[in-house]
Amino acid sequence: MLPKHLVEIGCTGKASLHRMLGPEGRLEIFEANPDHLVEIHRIYQDQPNVTIYPFALWKECCTLKLHKQGASSFIHGIASPSLINDWSDPKLEDAIDVEARTFDQFDDGTIDVMDIDIEGAEWYVIQKMKSRPKHIFVEMGWKEYKNPHYRQIWDWMFVNDYLLADELGGAYCFQRAI
Repeated sequence: MLPKHLVEIGCTGKASLHRMLGPEGRLEIFEANPDHLVEIHRIYQDQPNVTIYPFALWKECCTLKLHKQGASSFIHGIASPSLINDWSDPKLEDAIDVEARTFDQFDDGTIDVMDIDIEGAEWYVIQKMKSRPKHIFVEMGWKEYKNPHYRQIWDWMFVNDYLLADELGGAYCFQRAI
């Protein structure tokens, strides 16, 4: 049985959860990088069950600076994989302004599967969640990088009855035990 409600946060083109999207399901994609949004809109332009939100998800509603680093675009001030693994040195004056919202503004409590890969800001989504999806994929580490909120994410998963089901590269798949 395919999940009914999928959410992908951080997407560069075709959603990684795309394979799970059935005709009765819906997919919500959140992406702040305008370059990625062009491709996402092209791919999903004829799919009414896909909603695309052009926002960064953050701990508060505000305007943030986004460093456009391809698939590793990240919010200024976050310890992202690009900074740790690639020793990139982005300049604040080269960052673009993006609108940020909090995830609780969008979460209606019905999410079945979610994928969060937003280069170090994953915790700001998790801490605002209303849903308790059956599966949550979260970028936790890659090469030398370790998510700056690693401990908070693990603690939240434990308190909310999630177990580590699999590790897929830098992403951990947590499965709800209940």
